[in-house]
Amino acid sequence: MGLEIVVTKEKYDILSKSINNMMVLLKEISCNSKNANINEKYKIALLEITIRIFPNLKAIDTLLFEYFNNNYKGLHLSIGLIMRCCLEDIILGTYLLTFKKELSMINTEIDVKSLQFFKSYINFIVEKEPEFYTLEEEKVNEIKKENLNTIKNLMNKFPVFYEGDKLTNITNIRRKNVNSKKYFNEKTIGEINMYEMYSRIKENDFKFSYIYFLYKFYCLFEHYTYYPRNIIELNPDSFGKLVVSYEFICRGLQKIIPFVTDSNEYDSKLSKINKNLKKMSE
Repeated sequence: MGLEIVVTKEKYDILSKSINNMMVLLKEISCNSKNANINEKYKIALLEITIRIFPNLKAIDTLLFEYFNNNYKGLHLSIGLIMRCCLEDIILGTYLLTFKKELSMINTEIDVKSLQFFKSYINFIVEKEPEFYTLEEEKVNEIKKENLNTIKNLMNKFPVFYEGDKLTNITNIRRKNVNSKKYFNEKTIGEINMYEMYSRIKENDFKFSYIYFLYKFYCLFEHYTYYPRNIIELNPDSFGKLVVSYEFICRGLQKIIPFVTDSNEYDSKLSKINKNLKKMSE
């Protein structure tokens, strides 16, 4: 943890090679999954979380290339923001796996996370956004009517997220699964956020839960702050965090991938990628 790595072209080359090997592996998993006929909700979700890592790693590798080869020093900000997305996906995936002994609970937690999306989408995009349209009143009313139809279609397609004609809440979704009582009490049954997921991961794998602190570091990149603005510069400490973050992505994928594929070859390939990454600290 807290590893400092001198920022050199040689170190970058090792990291870039590892990232490219990982992208080849993720692409292979994606291609193979198209022929696997996966139907289980939890497998589909974990597979999609896995595949989401590919374009983000591609973007990070591209930005690192520009940083080291064309001297574009400001790109570490973008690299950090994208790394934050990667870590968030891995945290979600490994959080879901803490319920692996009861697969129905993974499906319940997928619904809980999906409810968050539905609430934001409906409350802001569908209901609030039309207030800002600079159109004739008749056209705005027409859009509002279309949006009401959108909500009705969502109610018909995803009844799990509704109680009557109103969006349900996290507590109601969890209470429909009798196993929820094993994992949540009256205080926590209605909560889902990054800290709650970190806490559950920590209970199951203390060392891996450090990923949350890496995620929080990159959350600092999200908003401009005057005094600690130099934190987004690439230096031995932040380069070390970048490498460790990538290592945790690899470790997270080692946990997730066995649940989305029957092949054992991926585990050995992931171990090899991680092993080569150790050269960064030499």
